[in-house]
Amino acid sequence: MAAETFNDEMVMAVNRVRITALWELMRERLKRQTSKWDLSKEFDQYKTVPLAKASLKGATPPSFED
Repeated sequence: MAAETFNDEMVMAVNRVRITALWELMRERLKRQTSKWDLSKEFDQYKTVPLAKASLKGATPPSFED
């Protein structure tokens, strides 16, 4: 039971991070503040979400190679 609760809390935490990141991205886009974006840094931050989700599910992590 405790393991299920922990997993649920981890999923909720990851989802909160995703929502916050999307909200900030939309806000910057609407204010036309996209010139300050560092695309490689943003992509590295994006990769943490699918990797964390795969880890939580016990699945094979996705490959981000071309």
